[in-house]
Amino acid sequence: MTRFKKIYGHCNVTRGYETTDGFKLAIWVNEQRANKNKLPKDRLEKISKLGLDLDPSRNQKNDLINELIIFKKQYGHSNVPREYKTGDGYPLGRKVKALRSSRTLKSMSAPFKKQLASLGFVFNLYSDDELATGRPKTKS
Repeated sequence: MTRFKKIYGHCNVTRGYETTDGFKLAIWVNEQRANKNKLPKDRLEKISKLGLDLDPSRNQKNDLINELIIFKKQYGHSNVPREYKTGDGYPLGRKVKALRSSRTLKSMSAPFKKQLASLGFVFNLYSDDELATGRPKTKS
C-alpha cells in the first residue's frame, strides 16, 4: 500500500489491482475494509496515516451532501441538472440522478434520506400519472 501511494499519490486502489509482483492489493484493501472493526490498533493507525479510507461509502455520502449544500446556497434549490459538475469536476448532477433511481431509494438509509430531505431534495421529479404513462404532463 505504501508503494502504491508513493507511485500514485493516493490510496484509491481500483478493483482488481495487482502489484507488479502479483500481490492482489485490491483484495487486501477490501479485506481491511470488511474487517475494520477487528483490526489491531497499530494496523488501524498505519492505515490511517497512509490515508486509506476504510469507509468510502460513508465518505462519498458526506461529499455528496456537502456539494448539495453548496449548490443549494448558490442556486436556492437542490434540483441539480443532470450534467452539472462542480468547479473541481465533481459530477453532482450524475450523483443526484443516481440517488433518484428506485433501487437506490429502496436501499437508502433513513438518516441519509432525512439529510437529503432537510436540503429540500426532491426524490421524485414526476407525478404518479407521469410515472404510470411514461410521459410528462403537457401544459394546457
